[in-house]
Amino acid sequence: PAERGQFHHLTPWSHGGETNVANLVTLCNYHNGVNEDDPNAPPRRGRLARKGGKIIWQPPHTH
Repeated sequence: PAERGQFHHLTPWSHGGETNVANLVTLCNYHNGVNEDDPNAPPRRGRLARKGGKIIWQPPHTH
């Protein structure tokens, strides 16, 4: 349910990402936990990213 969603920074706060609407998406607890935060490391389990104005899932096998 929406009330259990968590906000996720697309560019991690620890890497200079801002806490604003352009950088936040809502995820469930599980997907927020498995999303890779380091944008410079290859994703082991995948990560969300913004591409062409859309939020996309980057699977682990893509760069």
